[in-house]
This record gives sequence, C-alpha cells and structure tokens, in this order.
Amino acid sequence: MSDGSISQDEIDALLSGGSSSSASASSPKKQGVIQPGFDGFAKFAGANTASFSTKLGSATGASATILLTSLEEKEKESFLKQLPDMVVATYIDFSGMMQGEHTFVLSEALAKKIIELENHEKDVEIDDMGLSIISEGISQFVGAEVTALEASSLKGVVSNTPNSVHIPKAALNLPLSSFISVAYNVKLADEDYDMWEVFVMDVANKIEETI
Repeated sequence: MSDGSISQDEIDALLSGGSSSSASASSPKKQGVIQPGFDGFAKFAGANTASFSTKLGSATGASATILLTSLEEKEKESFLKQLPDMVVATYIDFSGMMQGEHTFVLSEALAKKIIELENHEKDVEIDDMGLSIISEGISQFVGAEVTALEASSLKGVVSNTPNSVHIPKAALNLPLSSFISVAYNVKLADEDYDMWEVFVMDVANKIEETI
C-alpha cells in the first residue's frame, strides 16, 4: 500500500501543469492544478496525505490511500459545480494563533463507505452515529495538520470541535469570498472516492508564509 504522500517531482509537475512519469504510471488522478503562489501550501498538503492514509486505514481496517489531486482558488459557484448533489461536510475551524473557517467535504459515497467499514455493516444510513464517526476521523486528520504546522514553527494553532452534517451541496456553509480548495482522491478498500478541504484565504496565506 502506498503511503499516500506526494513526491517533490509530482509537486513540481503539478506546479508546471505537466506530469512526472511516475505520477502518470501510478495514477492519472495525481495530475491536476496547483494555484500559482501556493507551492509551499501544496507541499504541506501533499505531505500530510501520508498521515491521512494511515489514520483512515487504521480506523476502517481497509487499504487506504489518499492523494492530493489539485489545490485551487475557488469561488462558491465553481466549487459547488464539482460536487455530488449530497455531501457530508465537517466544519472544523482553526483558532488560537491561526484563526479562520476550515471545512472538509466528503462525497456521500465516501462517508457511507467509512461508516460501513467502521460499523461492520452494509447499506448504512448517515445518521447521528455515522456523523460522529466522520467527525472523529476528520478530527484526527486535522490534528495531524496542526502537528505539522507546529513542526514548521507555527505554534499555538487549535482545531475547534468538529461538526458534521449530511446536506445537499447547496446548503454548504462556504466563505463568502474566494477560498482555497484542496481536492483529494481517496482509494478505500480498492474503490475511488472524492474529498475536498476548504481553507479561507487568510488561513491559506498564513500556511504559505510559514512553510
């Protein structure tokens, strides 16, 4: 199982709009867009996928690989166009030394798969218990991000208590102005799913300045 991290060659290929030979051979979904001026942030996000993959695999007991596919500045309308009609959103804002809105958006299919694997059940509904499972998983992901930020000298960052909801995409609470969207391909139990992470620009800029 791959550790899910993105190599420097792949980051450079994404930044240049091309693709490295290793990225093309292993998974075309690694190819994507990196927002100009956010190469440090892209390296930060790409490096964290290794920890994300390990935590998801441990929680579900299944093979798990998470890969960064793009990092782009988006407006709400263009972001919503790429989402399925129903999503699970986990709002988990930053506070302390870095403050701002922060959201994970999972496809409904991915959320159900995670709940099924953790509950050892089939055809689950996304109820309150299921949403608690998603919140716990995302909280662990963000904990890994905070640890990585501390290692990069940005100390005193706190992740708030997560709140997960199962909603139509139109009901998502997104920043009013443009924001940074990080898209991930999640391969879980040999199936491919989509996940996004939304950072307000103040937070994204702070990370870029720090890394």
